[in-house]
Amino acid sequence: MLHMDNYTGEPAGKWDCGLVAESKEQSNQLRVLRFKLATKILLNEVNVHAARMYELALEFDKLPPDEKMSIIISAVRNREERDLKF
Repeated sequence: MLHMDNYTGEPAGKWDCGLVAESKEQSNQLRVLRFKLATKILLNEVNVHAARMYELALEFDKLPPDEKMSIIISAVRNREERDLKF
């Protein structure tokens, strides 16, 4: 488990998880951690859709940067609408 990599048996008050104080930098650190966790879940061998996710990622990587950004922005804007379907 990723969150246990740095556990040393200390009480919770003494944990050093490596995150900086709340700031823009911490937001960036958390975004990177979320990305890593999502990648591990999507590409895990237990995920029956992992191969398709990998193919889609490779296709996405071939797109020009402006088209990638457009897709990302559209996905973020439509997130609530997608979530309501489930």
